[in-house]
Amino acid sequence: MKAKPQRKQQKIATSPGKAGANNKELTMRNLHGVEQSFYVIADSLKELIAYVDSELRFRFANQAYQRFFAEPGEDLTGGHFAEIVGAEGYRILGPYIQKAVLGKPARYEGWLTSGRRNERRYVRIDYIPEIGVNGQVLGVFIIRKDLTDLKRAERHFQAIVESAPDGIIMMDPSGKIVLVNAHAEQMLGYARDELAGQPLEMLMPERFRSRHVAHRGEYMRQPVARTMAAGLELYALRKDGTEFPVDITLSPIETSEGMRAVAIMRDVTVHRQLLEKQKETALLEERNRVARDVHDTLAQGFAGITLHLEGAEDALADDPKEVRHHIRRARELARRSLEEARRSVLAMRPASAKNLVSVLREMVAAINPGTRAQVEFSLRGIYLPHSLEVEENLQRICQEALSNALRHARAEHIRVELEYDSQQTRLCVSDDGKGLALKRRRPGFGLISLQERAKQIGARLVHESSRGKGTRVEVTVPAGAKSDDGARS
Repeated sequence: MKAKPQRKQQKIATSPGKAGANNKELTMRNLHGVEQSFYVIADSLKELIAYVDSELRFRFANQAYQRFFAEPGEDLTGGHFAEIVGAEGYRILGPYIQKAVLGKPARYEGWLTSGRRNERRYVRIDYIPEIGVNGQVLGVFIIRKDLTDLKRAERHFQAIVESAPDGIIMMDPSGKIVLVNAHAEQMLGYARDELAGQPLEMLMPERFRSRHVAHRGEYMRQPVARTMAAGLELYALRKDGTEFPVDITLSPIETSEGMRAVAIMRDVTVHRQLLEKQKETALLEERNRVARDVHDTLAQGFAGITLHLEGAEDALADDPKEVRHHIRRARELARRSLEEARRSVLAMRPASAKNLVSVLREMVAAINPGTRAQVEFSLRGIYLPHSLEVEENLQRICQEALSNALRHARAEHIRVELEYDSQQTRLCVSDDGKGLALKRRRPGFGLISLQERAKQIGARLVHESSRGKGTRVEVTVPAGAKSDDGARS
C-alpha cells in the first residue's frame, strides 16, 4: 500500500456578519474540538480503534491500529476495509461489517490471522454503526480487542480443571452453569450437556436452594476466594436424588466472557465417616477409662467399707474397741473413695474447655466441703497456656499432692500456688501436716508418680518433707514445654 498523506485539519472560514453564520461557525468549532479530543483519547488506548465511512473506507485509525495493519510510514486513511484486512480476513469479517453498514451492531469473536505480520490472534471485534439524524448510516466504528493471552490462560485453566481430583463447576453472574469438569460429572452423575445453562441450585437439596440464591447474589457483587458456609455441613444432590456431604471453596475468575465464579467441590463422605469413627472410638476409650477408675477406686473402696462394717457388726456384742476400729477404717475408706470419685469427675471434663487455672480453682473448691482441712488457692501473674499434655500432667501432680496431704499428712492448712511469668510456670502444693522423714524411708508409689509426670513434661520437681514440719511439692515448667512423645495421662 502506498503511503497516503496524513489527515489535514479542515479550516473553517469566518467572517463577521449575520448571527446565524456566527452560530454555525461556533458549532463547527465545537464539533471539531470534540473530534480532536476523540483522536487524542483513541491514540492513547491499547485496543485497535478505527472508523470507516459507509463505503468502508478508513477515515480514522488510532496508533495501535496503524501499527498492527500498516507498514512503517504508511497511513490507512482512505484505504478500503477489504484491502486492509486481506482476502481471508474479509471473508470472515465482511458479513459483520456489512451488517453494521445496514445499521445493526455486530460482534465477531474467535481466532483470526491478520495484520501486516499475518499473526494468528484470538480477538473480539465490535462493529458499531454511526447513524445520522435522518436515519442514514454515516459510517462504522471498529473496536478490536486482543484476547489471545486470556484465551491461552483459559486453555491452561481448562487442562488443570480436567485433571483436578475435585469436582469443579463454573457459573456466570446469574448462577447458570457454564463449565463442569470430568470429576464433577462422575461425582454428580450428570453429563456436561445436562448441566450446561442450568442453575447451580439444581445440585443442592431443596432445603438449601432458597437461601443460596440470596447468598449467590451477594457473592457475585463482591467476589472473593473463600470457603462456602464455613463451619456448616453442606450437601450436594446427585442426579439419582441421593445426597452426599461436601466441602466447597469459591473463587472468582476473569474470563474472556467476563467475571465467573468457580466452585471447587470435594466429596467428604469418607472423611465424615472417619470423624464419626474417631468420636465413637474416643467415647469407647473414655468409657473404658471410667470403668477402670470405678473398678480401681470406688468398687474397691466400697468393698473395703462393706468388710469393715461387717466386722463391726460381728464385734458389736463382745468388743467395743474392735467396733470403733472397724468404723474408723470404714470412714477413712469412704473419705478416700469420695476423693477418688472427685478426681475421676475432674478427669472426665474436656481439657480443652477450661485452662489449668480454672481446673485447679474448681479442684480446691470441690475439696473444701469434704474435709476438715482448709485448702486455699492463689494465682500470681497472667495465665500462660501450655500444651494439653503439659496442663493435664500439672493437674494430675496437683491432685496427687493434695490427695497425699489429705490422706496421710493430717494437715489443717493446705495451700495451692500457681505462678506465671514469661520464662516459666510454677505450681506449689504445701501443707502443715505431720510430714515424713524422707531420708529414712524409700519413696512410695505416689512420689514416684510425681517424679514420672514431671519428667514427661520436662519440668523440675522439688519434694520437701520433714516430720512435724509439713510437706512441699513444687514443680517448675519452662515456657513452651511439651510432653514427651507418647506420654499421655
